[in-house]
Amino acid sequence: MRNDIILLSCALLLSVGFLLVPWYGEPKPFWTMERILTITTTLLFAVVFILLLCRYIIIRRLNNLLKTTTAECSQMHRELEQAHTELEERVRRRTNELEKIRGSLEKSQEIAKFGNWDWDIANNSLWWSDGIYRIFGRTPHEFVPTHASFLQTIHPEDRDQVEEALRKSLAGEDSCSLDHRILLADGTTRTIHQQAEIIHDEAGSPVRMVGIAQDVTEKKSTEATLKLNEERLKTLFQLSQMDGVSKQELANYALESAVKMTGSKGGYLHFYNEESETIIMHLWSRGVLDLCKTRESHHQPLESAGIWADCIRQRRPVVHNNDLNQPTTQGYPIGHFPVSRHMGIPVIVDNRIVVIAGVGNKYTPYDESDMQQLTLLMNEAWSIIHKKEIQAEKAELTNMLRQSQKMEAIGTLAGGIAHDFNNILTPILGYADMVHEQLPPQTPLAENIAHVIHAARRARELVQQILAFSRQTEQERKPVQINLVVKEALKLLRASIPSTISIRQQISDDCGFVFADPSQIHQIIMNLCTNAYHAMLKSDGILSVTLEKVTLPANGQRATEMNLLPGNYVRLEVSDTGIGMDEATLDKIFDPYFTTKNKGEGTGLGLSVVHGIVKSMDGRISTSSALGQGTTFTIYLPRQSNAAVFAKTARKPIPEGNESVMIIEDEETIALMEKQMLASLGYRVSIMGNGMDALHAFAGQPDRYDLVITDMAMPGMNGDELAVKLLALRPDLPIILCTGFSEIIDESRAKALGIREFVMKPIIKRSLAEIVRKTLDAGGTGTCMT
Repeated sequence: MRNDIILLSCALLLSVGFLLVPWYGEPKPFWTMERILTITTTLLFAVVFILLLCRYIIIRRLNNLLKTTTAECSQMHRELEQAHTELEERVRRRTNELEKIRGSLEKSQEIAKFGNWDWDIANNSLWWSDGIYRIFGRTPHEFVPTHASFLQTIHPEDRDQVEEALRKSLAGEDSCSLDHRILLADGTTRTIHQQAEIIHDEAGSPVRMVGIAQDVTEKKSTEATLKLNEERLKTLFQLSQMDGVSKQELANYALESAVKMTGSKGGYLHFYNEESETIIMHLWSRGVLDLCKTRESHHQPLESAGIWADCIRQRRPVVHNNDLNQPTTQGYPIGHFPVSRHMGIPVIVDNRIVVIAGVGNKYTPYDESDMQQLTLLMNEAWSIIHKKEIQAEKAELTNMLRQSQKMEAIGTLAGGIAHDFNNILTPILGYADMVHEQLPPQTPLAENIAHVIHAARRARELVQQILAFSRQTEQERKPVQINLVVKEALKLLRASIPSTISIRQQISDDCGFVFADPSQIHQIIMNLCTNAYHAMLKSDGILSVTLEKVTLPANGQRATEMNLLPGNYVRLEVSDTGIGMDEATLDKIFDPYFTTKNKGEGTGLGLSVVHGIVKSMDGRISTSSALGQGTTFTIYLPRQSNAAVFAKTARKPIPEGNESVMIIEDEETIALMEKQMLASLGYRVSIMGNGMDALHAFAGQPDRYDLVITDMAMPGMNGDELAVKLLALRPDLPIILCTGFSEIIDESRAKALGIREFVMKPIIKRSLAEIVRKTLDAGGTGTCMT
């Protein structure tokens, strides 16, 4: 291009030269042919030059544009190649990830034993994942999944259930979920769980069904085993709790539980005599004998017992899942209870078969789990039955010894309760009494403190009742106006009984007197009414208390039934509308420790206490009850015809003094209370916390103290031991020994040691003042105050 322009430039210059040359020669005409041609040629060359120049410029620009475009295309090409490479890498990585996910999903499906499927309803084509093929025990090469072929894999007994679920889903239900069994190619049975959803088209018609299937055979087996274990343990526990029932009832309960647990229609439990090789037919489950038309002997020789004796012959559990509907071929007569399947197990004790148990006609074949569960149940049940049988045989022989041991335990317990409880009551009663003494009478606060004192005295009397029950002390009896005590007890009881239970009382005011301890009457009411309340816990009810005077004539029916002498009595009747009791329970209600309540709800001592109190008062108690109809307790107590009623005499002032008293008490609260009581009466009081300190202080100044009051149970040195050592230092020293309760010392032992007074806690200010004054004023030994 550049060369062309140069040539054209040269040609143009030559043409101009040729045009100008003639002008400098001889004059010629201006427009000659040569000049015209020259000018034309020059113009032509100029035009061509301009065109070529333009072409050059255009081509140059096009070349520059082409270079730029080429560079951009190269850059774009490089970028496209890089993007392509990156895309390929991403596709490769994603493909690897998807492959890992697919492999993981396949492994997960294999581990979890589940797979997914897709049924194209419109085209009737079915797709299975590899997991589905594994579950069904098939391969894609040998099995083509279709709806029809799928139905053929379902267990015949479950096929209708599956088809019904599919029909419901296609008819309108969007999903379905069910468990069913399938048959594998080798004939084994598996249980699978199916979960599916319906996909509809725009018109609402079902076009696809997608779902998952999971092999739950092991899960179902585990659940079934757990359920059977639970039922078995529940049966054994119930058997262990069935006291007072016959061996027949226990065996019947175990058999019915075995039939139910294995899903059978019938069962039996028969004894076996190894010496005579004879089966002694003993027990059948409900409904078996109604269908059995045979009337054979209850003794069946082993040789003719047919399939029932297989477990004896083989000495192990035996299962017959084949068709047993041909009686003569199976060893049982025509008319026998129809049997389709059978399982029998032997119960072996000390290497001897003693019982055989069998069940039959289960809906599905008996398996290893059924055999194991029946074996465990019957062996353990028979062990419980056998133990209860032995216990029942020994119960009568050991009853008296057991009762004696219980009463001994009660006595030990009573002593411990009395000691601790009296120590607790001492400051309560003592401080309350001092507060009440200082309050103005007829004020609300004085009345409240009076209630506290009254309750504390009741508690003290309760301790005395416990000791009396355990025969460690005697009750103080006197003529008691019983109607007042009964009313008071019911008033206290009302606050502790729910308002849903009505208390109806018919208490006669002219019942007179009975010779008793008031706290014992109170205890009778509280125990009987509390039992009645517990019997009505689950429903509303009525508690009725009746008290009236009666006269029993000679040879009267009531006197004869109750073994009472003719005469005047007070009849107390407590009845409820609760659950009632059966005859077996009625025979035991007065036995110590017998209770129908759950653990933690009662000790079984309440009614035995009532029985002991009534008997000690020369009275009688009877009970009538029926299940669902409530219970009535009737008590007859001798009525005092001419009871002495003593008028209250004016109370004497509390005696005072100014002597020096040493108190030895390890309970600081009690010691401070006794000091406050005596100090307020003018005495000079010193307190010692233990026997060693008291002995040391007394040895230094034997004549300083006029009286010593010591507790019995103290750390280091007991009160009786301290008293002996103090009397060795000063033989004429008055000593009062206080105790909540002690088994190692009583009044006679204390007096033998030289102790002046023996006092039982708790004690109030007046009583303490009187006993102190009496001891100080007496020249010899005093009397015991309990």
